[in-house]
Amino acid sequence: MQSPSPAHATATQVWQLVIGDAARAGGHLLPYLAGIVAYPLGWMLLAEPVRRRFAPQVPWLPAAIVYGVALWVFALYIMAHLVAGSPAFLDFTGITWVALVGNILYAVAAAAVAKSRGS
Repeated sequence: MQSPSPAHATATQVWQLVIGDAARAGGHLLPYLAGIVAYPLGWMLLAEPVRRRFAPQVPWLPAAIVYGVALWVFALYIMAHLVAGSPAFLDFTGITWVALVGNILYAVAAAAVAKSRGS
């Protein structure tokens, strides 16, 4: 059986802390819910309105990159380290940098879709 990814392992730890159940399914569910629901909503309801209000001169692309980096810090420092007890930024191993690039790319994609839909 394949071992869980660091994201799923961290999500399972968070699930256990919050829900009190070490169900592995919860650890697999959280990253998908975060990516499909919370991540785009965070852009549309928080990051983009803040950008428009306080830095309207900043184009959406650099703002989306900053949003991706902020979510990377949230995931790997706050959630993985402070909440789940993993090493900060997973000790800056290879997955740390993959997560950074992935968060930035996903933020840019979410912002581009929102922009194309007029949000």
